[in-house]
Formats: sequence, C-alpha cells, structure tokens
Amino acid sequence: MKEKSSISIYSWIVWGIGASFFFIQYFPRIIPSIATVRLMQDFQVDALSLGGLSAFYLIAYISMQVPAGVLLDRFGVRRLLIVAVLAEAIGSLVFSTTETLHMAELARFLGGFGGAFAFVSAMKLAILWFPVRYFGVLAGATQALGMLGAAIGQGPMAFVLSVYSWRTGLLFFSVAFFLLALIVFFVVRDRKSPVHKPGQHVARPEKLGFLDSLLFVLRNPQSWINAGYLGLVYGPTMVFAELWGVSYLQGAYNISHEMAAMVVSMVFWGWAVGGPLTGWLSDHIGRRKPIMLASALASLVLITLIIYGTFIPLWMLFVCCFLYGVGNTGVGASYALSGEINPRRVAGTSIAFANMASIIIGAFMQPIVGWLLVLFWDQKIVDGVPWYSVSDYQQAFISLPVCLIVGFVFAIFIKDSYCKPVEK
Repeated sequence: MKEKSSISIYSWIVWGIGASFFFIQYFPRIIPSIATVRLMQDFQVDALSLGGLSAFYLIAYISMQVPAGVLLDRFGVRRLLIVAVLAEAIGSLVFSTTETLHMAELARFLGGFGGAFAFVSAMKLAILWFPVRYFGVLAGATQALGMLGAAIGQGPMAFVLSVYSWRTGLLFFSVAFFLLALIVFFVVRDRKSPVHKPGQHVARPEKLGFLDSLLFVLRNPQSWINAGYLGLVYGPTMVFAELWGVSYLQGAYNISHEMAAMVVSMVFWGWAVGGPLTGWLSDHIGRRKPIMLASALASLVLITLIIYGTFIPLWMLFVCCFLYGVGNTGVGASYALSGEINPRRVAGTSIAFANMASIIIGAFMQPIVGWLLVLFWDQKIVDGVPWYSVSDYQQAFISLPVCLIVGFVFAIFIKDSYCKPVEK
C-alpha cells in the first residue's frame, strides 16, 4: 500500500497530457477514411493513389519510431514532445490549405513525424512517473484513449464533415495542437529516473547512445517476436478501420456513408472500453501471453465474420465491430510486454520498436489493398470516381485473416514476462 503514496496528482496530469496528444493525433490520422470520396475528387486520384497519400503519414510514423524512442531515452520527454506536437499542428495546417497532391503528401509526412512521438512519449511518462505495477493498465488506457479519438473521428466527425469540409476539420485540429504545445511547455517536466517503492535505493541507469540502445533491443529475439505479433494483429485494424472499412460497408450493407462510419467507429469504441480492462486483467493475473493469444484468435473470428458475413443484420454488425475492438486489445498487453522484455534504461527504444511494428504492416497493407482493388476493378466509374464492388473488397481483404493467423503463431513463441521488468 505504501507504493501508492509515490503517485501524485501531477503524475496523472503529466501522463494525461502525453496520452491526450495520442488521443488528438488520431483525428487527422484517419481523415482519409471518413473523407475517402471527397479526397479522391479534390485531388483527382484513384484508390491506389489515395492509399499512397494515407501511407505518407505512416511512412514518417514508422521511420521515426525507433529514433523517437532513443531520443526520449537520451534527452527526456518535454522538449521532444513540444516539437512533435508542433509538427502535427503544422502538418494539419498545410494539409487543410493545399490544393496539390504533393503538398498534401508532404503535410501527411510531417504529421506522421510528430505522431511518431505520441504513444512512446505517453508510455515513457508512465514508466517515469508511476510504479511498475501500473504499467499494464496505463498501456491499455493510453491505447484506449487513442482509439477513443479514432472512434469519435470515425463516427461523430463523419456527420460533422457532412456539414463542414474536411479542410475545416483539419484546420480546427491544427489550432488544438498549437494549444496543446503551449500546455506541454508550461506543465510537463522531465524526471530523471522511474518511481520505485519508498526506501528502495536504485542506482541511476547508465545512458546509452543511439546505436547502443538500438542494438541492445535488436539483439533480443523476443523483441522481434513481440514486434511481429503487434504488427500482424493490429495491421488488419489499420487497414479496415482506418481506411477501407467505411467504403466497403457502405456497399456491402447498402447503408449511407455516415452510417458506415458509425459502424466502423464501434471498432474504436470497443478498443476504448476493452483497452483498460485488458490491461487490468493482464496485470491482475500477472501474465501477458494468454491475453495475447486470446486476442489474436478473437480478432481472427470477428474480422472474418465482419468481412464475409454480409448476411448478418445491421445491429449485429455493430456488435461484431465493437467486439472486434475489444478482442483486439490484447495488443495492449504486448505493448506492456515490450517495456518488460528489455531493461528500463532502453524502455523507450523497446516500446518504440514494438510500436513501429504495430503500424508498419498496416502502412504497407493500405496501399497494397488499394492496389488489389485496382487489380480486381472492372473499370466502372461513378461521379468521376472509380467504383469498387463488394467482391473486389472481399478479395482484397483476404490478407486480413491471414495476418491474424500468423500473428497467433507468433504469440505461441513469446516468452511471458509475468509482468516483471528486466532490470539488468
């Protein structure tokens, strides 16, 4: 019980600010999903080019993940978090005003650069300002906040953008990022070492250079297995919920764009509800691996039903998408594991490497699915935009259950940390 006394209100505030950045950055990130047709019309592109535009955010996000973790381990959170939030602000501002595809791609890349620091910064703050036993819950809660942002972005924002343009929405979020940067500047302070039990003497860990930190993580085979699991299990969520799901459901279930967006948003609502619960359960039973195995299996069954079970009624589709989101939250246990399979002095690097894998497969799959749609397309044009049939989508989506099957296999080879971080 004494361990609780080491947690101050300020600890919650600092973590909350970092988690808020992860929450807000999801809005501009998923704009291509809820404004698919309008983006293709405004920039005069097909599905393949739109997938490429969407992927520019993820390319920057991926390429900066490991550098972000190493930089946070080396220089602290505050200054880097300010730079990251400002990058998101400028990226959103440029994207909201540009008329050219190349500038839009540059804006997406800049936004991805800033977003690369969001989750890792929140997790690093959790490591520094909270005792070890809270890490699973905070990992799940942080990821849940991101998914809550995606849920609000997919559902209610789709209705807002039916009244206002996607450009107006991005301009609003640009202002929000500038305000958040000011909050980080005045409120967040760095902490040199993690929280430990009262009276426990802990030597300050030796700081490692960029290459040393990275090599330390990469030499651990479990880092690779865990990263592979993350990418394979979360990748289908990125493909379906962050880009192609709305367009597919609109045609497969003959519903409006706004209703399809509401259905897809249930994936993120499920994540928002299930994330903290899964994190708590993992911490409570003192295990990560069983949660990860169950998550991959549940995600496989539900995504298959969502894509190919077009016979189910609309209300059941809502339920299935929500349950898929809940089932997919085993990814949170994998994030917690990433902070435990390597020493805490390289925790930022380890989490960043895992987070990179969680989106790298999705980043490549989004344009690949777009390419498959073009491949199976029968050249039909509606209102000047390529029209893809339900069959086209279903053939392109076969990659999603395949990913989850392989992800389940990866989880089998993971060594459970039993919620005990490596301290050597």
